[in-house]
Amino acid sequence: MPKMLCECGKEIKLHAIPNEYTYMYISEVDYDKYQGRINAEELYRAMDYFIKCPKCSRIWLYKSGNKTPIEYVLTKK
Repeated sequence: MPKMLCECGKEIKLHAIPNEYTYMYISEVDYDKYQGRINAEELYRAMDYFIKCPKCSRIWLYKSGNKTPIEYVLTKK
């Protein structure tokens, strides 16, 4: 069962598809390459994704080809 442990200690379960903690994204430039009828699987493969921790809102950003995510933490103001 896939899961990850956030730095805040929250265990994030990733086994459900679709997953409420995983967000897909694509740049506007790449998105504009898709016109008319599109292949959903092809579009899905073109997208990157991030995981948002439900406890601390930390973002774990996965870019194409990278297995190690980039971590983003909200600043306190």
